Amino acid sequence: MLKIFVTIPVTSCSCERAFSKLSLIKTKLRSTMHQDRLDGLLTMSIEQKLAYNINIDKVIEQFKILIPFERRMVL
Repeated sequence: MLKIFVTIPVTSCSCERAFSKLSLIKTKLRSTMHQDRLDGLLTMSIEQKLAYNINIDKVIEQFKILIPFERRMVL
């Protein structure tokens, strides 16, 4: 029995979190969202602690430096 528990992948709980977050993100706007944007929102939702620690002022400064056609950020 112990061998079974040892062989369970560590990421199985993160998969469960991802599916629960996906159901939260799915809204009526999802049909107009592209897959890349949905993936970005899902990643931000799962990694909330990292997202809260991002310095928004630094992101804005980096965004200002970009050439106008490079300002589209991939989420």
